[in-house]
Amino acid sequence: MAAAKVCSYSAATVYDGVSCVPGGERVAVSRAVDGDTLELSDGRRVRLLGVDTPEQGECGFDEATENASRRAVGKEVWLFREPEVTTDQHGRELAYVDVARTGSASDLGWVQAVAGHAESSSDSDANAAYEERIRSVVSTATGPCEQPASTPQQNYYAPVPGDGDGDEDSSCRRTWSC
Repeated sequence: MAAAKVCSYSAATVYDGVSCVPGGERVAVSRAVDGDTLELSDGRRVRLLGVDTPEQGECGFDEATENASRRAVGKEVWLFREPEVTTDQHGRELAYVDVARTGSASDLGWVQAVAGHAESSSDSDANAAYEERIRSVVSTATGPCEQPASTPQQNYYAPVPGDGDGDEDSSCRRTWSC
């Protein structure tokens, strides 16, 4: 199970979520703790490098966790690490997670960002190429808790006060808010 990933296209020296990087550790995922933390079949916990997802109790937590679960749980994935980056303050291993698919949709952090479930981590140990890739995706993604800036409001009508003759509700004017 610890065999290195075989790159079918040109090898890169830096993991960027797109290029195939030689090496890595093949592991089995038993559950998604949340959108950016996986529990492995051997009990270790791995925190995705470069992205943050909502914490429990925050809007989007369930969606981010479900997306990570659907992509990784019950599957073998590849972990790629940054040199000299090992664990976070909670003892979780820090790694990029490649869900072993072909093309750009194989990096779990990128998949979470594209779906609007993750944002770029402000205190990440990820490399600059990966961070830039995530930032470029996050700027255009819309998640379950965000509203597009140009959402048109519905057309509501409100009664116009009358002249006291009892038919105040017969006239209306347009208003753009409830």
